[in-house]
Amino acid sequence: WVPRGDPRYEDLVTGDRGSETGAFLRVSNDGLTEELSPFDSVPGAFWWTLVTISTVGYGDQVPNSHLGKMVGGVAMLYGTVILGLPLFVVGATFGQEYDRLMKAAKRRSSLQNQGAKATVTHAEKLGQFAKATGNFITAYTNLSEAMEELGTVLKIPERIRTNWQESVQTALLELQPVPAMDILCTRVVLYLAEIEEMWNSPMPSSDPEASQESVIMIHACRRLRSAWYRLNITSCQLGMVPTEVLSKVLSEFLSNDREGAVRESKSAESGAAAEKVVAPGRNPLQEFWQLAAIEHEGF
Repeated sequence: WVPRGDPRYEDLVTGDRGSETGAFLRVSNDGLTEELSPFDSVPGAFWWTLVTISTVGYGDQVPNSHLGKMVGGVAMLYGTVILGLPLFVVGATFGQEYDRLMKAAKRRSSLQNQGAKATVTHAEKLGQFAKATGNFITAYTNLSEAMEELGTVLKIPERIRTNWQESVQTALLELQPVPAMDILCTRVVLYLAEIEEMWNSPMPSSDPEASQESVIMIHACRRLRSAWYRLNITSCQLGMVPTEVLSKVLSEFLSNDREGAVRESKSAESGAAAEKVVAPGRNPLQEFWQLAAIEHEGF
């Protein structure tokens, strides 16, 4: 530091420097002469510190001495470690969070679009209910006819066949109808498998009638088992139907189906033509769902 009025100060200072009382001098790069230091004060050196630590390096203020260059190198390394590494971590984390948010937004948009596509009208829902119950009633009717036709051939007791058919309605009205129907179907299939295994045992080759009867019995078992499989598959579709409405469907149509089968059996025995209960062009199941829609507007 040299005060104002010093010959060295007067030789180096050019122009008006205001009310400056002196200046800092430093050895120039040649090591022989002196020059004014760009670091005129400690607050003025803050600019060099910020530029160096941030690794920008404008070069408007640079140290000349070995000690000054050492301090500058430490400042540059400090800036790299303290600022560079955390900024890299922050940038990488920001990129990950941004990707996560974009994926979440895309997933929400996809779910909303799926929900919009999955939204069905009340009439479409009734159509689905009617189709599901119609498929089940058809499968149940086919099973009833197969039980009536093949149950006697297979010598299945009447009470067992009746119990199977009544258990269908009971299973469908439970809190978990699918497992109940699986248990019932398994029980029936095992019963039929035992009959098939009995008739599938080796027959004497000298008895062609017994062999023919065995083929008939095995074929009957497989037909009846297939009917039960179809009934179990169609019963899975009834999960979409409200329980209280399903109870009415089963009590009305399944009971009507059994009564109709009895009437047709009696009519066939007497030789009379089967009476048509349903008028041409009338769909009783569709009418049922129209009435159900009026009674249960919320389902």
